[in-house]
Amino acid sequence: MKYYILFWLLVLLPLSSLFAQQNTTGKVIDSLTHQPVSGANIILKRKQSKTLSDQDGRFSIALSPVNDILEVSFVGYQKLILEIPAGKTNLGILYLVPANGTLNQVEISTGYQKLSPERTTGSYSLINNQQLNRSPGTDILSRLADVTPGLSFNKNRDAGQNSISIRGLSTIFANAQPLIILDNFPYNGDIENINPNDVASITVLKDAAAASIWGARAGNGVIVITTKKGNYNSSFRLSLSANSILSAKPDLFYQPLMSSKDFIEVERLRFNKGLYDAAEQGGIVALSPAVQLLIDHRENRISNAELENQLSALGKHDIRNDKEKYLYQPAFNQQYALNLSGGNTDRFYYLSGGYDRNLASAKGNGYKRYTFNASQNMAFLDHKLELNTRFIFTNSISTQNAFNFNDPYPYARLTNDAGDPIAIPSFSTAYLKTIQQMGLMDWSLNPIIEQQLANNQSKTTDYRMNLNLSYKLTKAIRAELSYQYSESLTEANNNYSADSYMARDLINRFTQVGVDQSLSFPIPKGGLLDNSKSNLNGYNLRAQVNINQSWGKHVISGISGYEISDFKTLNSAYRLYGYDDAHATSKTVNYVNTFTQFLDGTSALIPNLDQQSELTDRFISYYTNGAYTYDQKYTVNASARLDKSNIFGVKTNQKGVPLYSAGLSWTASKESFYPLEWLPVLKTRLTYGYNGNVDKTLSAYTTASYDSGSSSPSHLPFATVQNPPNPELRWERTKVINLGLDFESKAQFIKGSIDFYWKKGIDLIGTAPFPPSSGITVFKGNTASTRVNGMDLSLSSNISYGQVKWQPNLTVSLAKDVVTSYKVKAPGTTYLQNSDGSVGAFPLEGKPLYALYSYKWAGLDPTTGDPQGYVNGAISKDYLAITTQTATEDLVYNGPARPTIFGSFIQNFSYKGWQLSININYRFGYYFRRNSVNYSLLLNGVPSNADYAQRWQKPGDELFTNVPSMPGDIDAARSTFYNYAQILVEKADNIRLQDISLRCSPFKRITFTLYAGNLAILWKATKSKLDPDYPLDTYAPPKTFSAGLKLEL
Repeated sequence: MKYYILFWLLVLLPLSSLFAQQNTTGKVIDSLTHQPVSGANIILKRKQSKTLSDQDGRFSIALSPVNDILEVSFVGYQKLILEIPAGKTNLGILYLVPANGTLNQVEISTGYQKLSPERTTGSYSLINNQQLNRSPGTDILSRLADVTPGLSFNKNRDAGQNSISIRGLSTIFANAQPLIILDNFPYNGDIENINPNDVASITVLKDAAAASIWGARAGNGVIVITTKKGNYNSSFRLSLSANSILSAKPDLFYQPLMSSKDFIEVERLRFNKGLYDAAEQGGIVALSPAVQLLIDHRENRISNAELENQLSALGKHDIRNDKEKYLYQPAFNQQYALNLSGGNTDRFYYLSGGYDRNLASAKGNGYKRYTFNASQNMAFLDHKLELNTRFIFTNSISTQNAFNFNDPYPYARLTNDAGDPIAIPSFSTAYLKTIQQMGLMDWSLNPIIEQQLANNQSKTTDYRMNLNLSYKLTKAIRAELSYQYSESLTEANNNYSADSYMARDLINRFTQVGVDQSLSFPIPKGGLLDNSKSNLNGYNLRAQVNINQSWGKHVISGISGYEISDFKTLNSAYRLYGYDDAHATSKTVNYVNTFTQFLDGTSALIPNLDQQSELTDRFISYYTNGAYTYDQKYTVNASARLDKSNIFGVKTNQKGVPLYSAGLSWTASKESFYPLEWLPVLKTRLTYGYNGNVDKTLSAYTTASYDSGSSSPSHLPFATVQNPPNPELRWERTKVINLGLDFESKAQFIKGSIDFYWKKGIDLIGTAPFPPSSGITVFKGNTASTRVNGMDLSLSSNISYGQVKWQPNLTVSLAKDVVTSYKVKAPGTTYLQNSDGSVGAFPLEGKPLYALYSYKWAGLDPTTGDPQGYVNGAISKDYLAITTQTATEDLVYNGPARPTIFGSFIQNFSYKGWQLSININYRFGYYFRRNSVNYSLLLNGVPSNADYAQRWQKPGDELFTNVPSMPGDIDAARSTFYNYAQILVEKADNIRLQDISLRCSPFKRITFTLYAGNLAILWKATKSKLDPDYPLDTYAPPKTFSAGLKLEL
């Protein structure tokens, strides 16, 4: 506890001393390089005193007896103007910010050091605070969309692990997410814990020279997040911002589902074939209202007219109308942030608090987040010694009470005519009454009531304590010691009350009926409580030496350091049966024996959710990075890193993994012979090196899954070997070559960069055959490789017409990946159904990792309307042969499932205090598979796609439709062939108006913002009404509208 108290004293040291009197001397330094600025002009405006800074940036100037204005200026820098109180004798360090029109106007943060772009060779993207705030949003990563060349959001795909990628994929089975760096250290928590209002800037490191300093975890690129802080010699500032974001109610009619009228038509057809006879006689399964009407008509209980009238009335209902009314709502998010900062010559601070409240579109779902950020920087010994402390705290609460269910038929209703909630039929009414009379619990399902009963909540507490101590040994050398402790605790409770369907269903299923018809309940009556906990905690410790020396035409900069990290992850879960929330009590159950299921008589164990796991990751790293620049024209850069860890094979752990990079740059525009006056900035870059990646799911030792044996006949525990021992297990590596060009014309009429890159994944984790005699057929090891070739282009302009300014920004990214080596080929059906990335990776050598494949299509049979494919090169309707005998190489390769060309065109207009921004983005070079009618499901009573209305019904229809005729009987192979046929794969290319934002400042310190997002698809290659980025979703992202206010004091 004493350490926490000491830390807080450092963070929140009384701020009254910030404005104390100081000594006489001042010093002028570059805000980016922290190098002295020699020869700067220093003027006291009222006293008219003037002087110049010396070679160390120091100056001395006569005092003014009254308040005065200090002006500091130097060629290539923005003018610094400060108000100096009377009697203030020491101005401390004054930072000059590089002016526009040079490459040196921004600061690149790698997480280890801050660099000037003028002396870098790598490929970076810097997203400043203005770009981050052009769109609202609770999470920081979503704000990177469309402003970061090379960064792609993989929509409608495995959102958990591969939601974003930088310059394509660099792995197959390992974590494909970029490494997140937050305030100089890797961030292992949930990215949604980071409040975007606390973020000052983000740097994306893309090639080996930029990212290799992070070594074995940088293979997927690195996103460096720098949070806000105060500044020396800054006045007290307070900022208050508020945003409200409203999203339209989801369009549940987005997916083209068959109409109620068409479904009733199919039900009539099935009824006439006697397909409901067994259900009718069994008396258990619920029959739909339409089928019940058909039965009443058959039994002469209603007339023909009554039947048709009532069926027509049912056909006018659509359950999606009820869902939109009772289960969905417009989403509404609120964001509030307050921050304050200030500083004097020896100290600065930053404090912020944030509150977010999100109401999701699905009723019952929501999110709350509270954040607190405190940092302070203190300088001692004339700024030789600096101490920086930071504390960031996040508490979030997520509720997931929306109730999901499958529609039994399109015309089902959630309420009666009086508006009262009613049950969705799962069993016949007579059966429900019978089992309740027996003593079982009510087995009906009422979605609206279930949503009201739900009590599912997840709480996360995340905090980080960060300390940095640096000491300037000489003019050129500074030593640093950094430490961070972080912890993230998440607890989720799904509390199913005794009245919930979840509890009632489980209790009923395991109900035992005795020979005397007496009932016993292995699962006791009462509620259920599912609890899961996760605790991630650990520390980072880093010792580093920085050098930054210039003399004459020479500049040397570099770092060398050593760091260790140790993180532990503890996970646990359990379920309590017979739970009473009011008294926090539960009852024990028998997990050992099997019980006869009430419905079908099979045997099953009571679900046991108890589990726990512990994982420890330790890393030790040695690293160095250095750059030499001559005459501001030629720069050479090199970095090396040695990583050691506890998660690989013995040999790898002992020797570690060396990763390195090297780079060259030439600023041609500074040559005396450079002829292009209209292009005053021209710089070329070339880099080469290796990054790494880690698959923490593998071990060098034999891995096995253990089972208690409760489900085996012997009831003895057993283990199943998952992967054999592999002492050679090692890091994945990515070799990267990058060739870049930076350019800028006069007055920034055109400015930009272009990078070509070649990436090769080496020693990637893949599956390979294993001798069957071992009892294992395949194993995972370093057996695979990939290749990605691509290009990033960024162009911007600054055009003025009087007070009107137009700043267009264009980004173009190209990334094409291919699996170059993979030892195992899966059956063709695996690639058909899973290769798009929605359920993981299924590599095929010579093709992109995520791709679409299909059966070759031969059209519809003009006589029968049957779909036709190929067997051995000949047109065939042998669907079983097509689906079981088509080899992988005979499948149609349609193309990548992810965009290979993507980017944005953002236009910014400004006039006086008004700013308008319009964002158009595009995604090309990929494909999607749309849904269509599935007759196997439809003939089993499951509603299907609206394509049913477009089906072939008579000869000649094949000229206008590709939807097959409905078969007389269920033919699963026929349906599988059609639903994975070439005809259902379409190009996904699209251009969309993503968002428009308007910002105005009618008063100096007040800013109003209006924003509209997800506005429209301007063009798409497909004629389908579906959004090609969300072809399988229940609904596409709705339009969003936001209004914001920011007040600065």
